[in-house]
Amino acid sequence: MLLRVLVLLSLLALASQDDAESEIVFPSSASATKSSKVPKPSVSASSTPARTCPPLLSSLLDLACHAPGRERPQPCGQAQPLGTVASFDCKPLFERRSLPDGARFSRCEADGTWSRPLFACTPVCGRPTGKGVAFVRNGQNVSSAVEFPWHVVVYNKTETAPEQICGGSLVSPKFFVSAAHCFEDENGQLRPPTAFVSAVGKRFRDLNVVEGTEQRIELKQIIVKDYGGFRLLYANDIALVELQGEVTITATVMPICVDWKRARPPLRGGDEGIVVGFGGSGNLEALQFSRLPFIDLEVCKGQVPDRLLVYTALKDKFCVGVSNGSSVGKGDSGGGLAFATPDRQWFLEGIVSIGDARRAAVSLFTKVSLYVPWISSGIRDQEPVDIQETCGKPPPGPSELLQDGDSALGDSLPWHAAVYHREQNVTRFVCGGSLISRCLVLTAAHCVLLSGPLQPQKVSVALGKYLSDWQSEDGPNVMKTDVKAVHTHPSYSGAGARYSFDIAVLELETCADISATVYPVCLDDGFKPTTGKTIKIAGWGGGRKALAELESVLLKQLDRPDCLASFNATDRYRLYVTPDKFCARSREGSHHSGLAKGDSGGGAHVKRDGVWYVAGIVSVGLGDRDNYLFGLVDVAQYVPWVKRVTKL
Repeated sequence: MLLRVLVLLSLLALASQDDAESEIVFPSSASATKSSKVPKPSVSASSTPARTCPPLLSSLLDLACHAPGRERPQPCGQAQPLGTVASFDCKPLFERRSLPDGARFSRCEADGTWSRPLFACTPVCGRPTGKGVAFVRNGQNVSSAVEFPWHVVVYNKTETAPEQICGGSLVSPKFFVSAAHCFEDENGQLRPPTAFVSAVGKRFRDLNVVEGTEQRIELKQIIVKDYGGFRLLYANDIALVELQGEVTITATVMPICVDWKRARPPLRGGDEGIVVGFGGSGNLEALQFSRLPFIDLEVCKGQVPDRLLVYTALKDKFCVGVSNGSSVGKGDSGGGLAFATPDRQWFLEGIVSIGDARRAAVSLFTKVSLYVPWISSGIRDQEPVDIQETCGKPPPGPSELLQDGDSALGDSLPWHAAVYHREQNVTRFVCGGSLISRCLVLTAAHCVLLSGPLQPQKVSVALGKYLSDWQSEDGPNVMKTDVKAVHTHPSYSGAGARYSFDIAVLELETCADISATVYPVCLDDGFKPTTGKTIKIAGWGGGRKALAELESVLLKQLDRPDCLASFNATDRYRLYVTPDKFCARSREGSHHSGLAKGDSGGGAHVKRDGVWYVAGIVSVGLGDRDNYLFGLVDVAQYVPWVKRVTKL
C-alpha cells in the first residue's frame, strides 16, 4: 500500500470545537488571511527585564565566568550579570567527544538565560596509565592497580570474614557489570545488596590488606535481566550493579569503555583480549592477568569440554580459548574480557560466565554487545551521566529500514513515535515523531498547537507501534505513555509566519525502556541538506483516515536554493520555504509515493557511518500534482534550542 499525497500538515485547523474531523491547513493566500485565528503560544515573561543569569554549577566541569568590566574571570557559582561569557571544559580524567565549535562557551543573554547549556562529561575510559601488559590461572602478576583501573573485586560479607567471590568491570562512576550468578545463593535466589561489598583500585585479594589506591563501596542494588540460572543454562548471565555512591576517578580507578554506539567490528577468531582475576580459589593473593584468544563458534564446538558443549547453543555466549596453559578459574566469574583498539583504548566485550573448574580449558563469556541498550537504560535511570551517543544504531531487526510505500516493521524503525490527542475519553492519532532520548520525542509544533497550546495531559505518545490505532495490540514491546511537558518553539506562530519554527519537543511522563523496537535516533547539528541525496520517512498518513499499518517512503532531498528554484518567482509556495527548511520530493517525481496527512511531525532520517540521524521534521506540503514537494524543518538549526530547553 502506498502513502497517498494529500496535504502534509497535520495542523488540525479547528473551525469549531465541534468539528470532529477537521481539515488540514494548506499553504495558500486564504490560509494566510486566517492566520489571526492561530494564536501564538503563550510565553511567560517577567514584567521587568532579567538582570542576571542563574549560577552555573557542575562537579565535572572547570567553569570560569568573564563578566563585563571585570579584568579576571570569576567562579560561576553565583548569579551572573547580563553579557557574561562562561567558559567551561571537562575536569582532568574526564572528556566529552565530538563537540562543535563554540560549545565550550555560553553567554548570559538579555532575557536572563544562557545561550548554551552545560554539556556532560564522562570519565576517560579504557586508558591504563601503568606500564604495558603482556593470568588468572597460570597467569602473570599485575604489578599495579593502574594497569587495569576498571577491575572491581566483589566480596561476600555473610561469611565470618569477607570472602572474594567474583570480579566486575566499572562502566561509570556509580555502576559496574558482573555475572548474575555471582549474586545468587545456593537455592538460585538473588541475595540482597547488603550481603556484598566491592573494592576498586585493589591489587590484593584479602580485604584486610589496606592499599593506598583502593576505594571500598557498598552495593545499592543488583539488577538482572531475565537471568536463567542453572535451570536455563545460565542464560542472560549478566548483572548491572549500582553502588551506594560514586567512586572518585583517579589514575587507579577508571571505567572501561563500552561500545555504546555498537560501532566496533565483530571479534574474529584469534583476536586476543585481556582478562583479570585471582586465578581461582587457591592461594593466589595478587591480581593476575592473561591474554586469551576469541574462538569462532564452530572451532569452539570441537575444543570445548563435553560437559560444556550444551552452553555453546546460547546466543548470548561466545568462546575464549587457552593461551600458554592459562585460562579463567573459580573466583574470576564476572570479570571483564577487554579488547584494545589500534590506539590502545580498551573496550569491554565479554563477562566471565562458564568454565571448567578442574582444569584450564575453553570458557564461555557473556556477550556484552547484546546488552548495551539494557545497560545504558539502567544507568540513565539512576544517574545523569552522558553515555556517549546510544542512538541511531539499534539491534538488528527483521528488515533494515524502509521501502517506498512498503510496510515498515516496528523494530526496523525503532525511533518512530506516534502522537495522540485525548478528548472526551477518545485517544486519536494525529502525528508522527522521533524518539531522540529515552524521555524525549521530537515533533512539529503544529501537531500540538491547535486553537491554542495543548495541555500536556491531552497528549499521549506510543513507541514501538506498527498499527496506528491506540487500542490495537501490536505485541509486548509497545510502550504507551502520557506527556509531562510540551515545549514548542517560542517563535512559532503558524500560517502567519509560513510555519517557520515548526518544531516541538515532548517530555515523556515515563521514559522508554530501550529495546530492538524502541530505540532513539541521533541528533546532529552538523547536517547539511544535499540535493539528490536520499532521505527516509515513515508514517501512518493516508488522507482523512490514518492508515492502519506503519508505512514508509524514500524521498530525494533538495537544499533550500534548489527548492526555491523549483517554483516560479510569483508562486505562493515559495513563501513557505522559510530559511529553516529544506525540501524533499518523490524519487519518481510524482505524488504517488509521497507523504500525507498524519505524517506531519515524523522524522526525516539519513544514515552516516552506519548510524541514523534525524535531519528533518515533516512540516508542510507544497505544489500541485505535477510539482509536489514537501517542506522539512532543518533540525540541525534547532539542536542548540532542543538541548537548552531539555537539558539534553
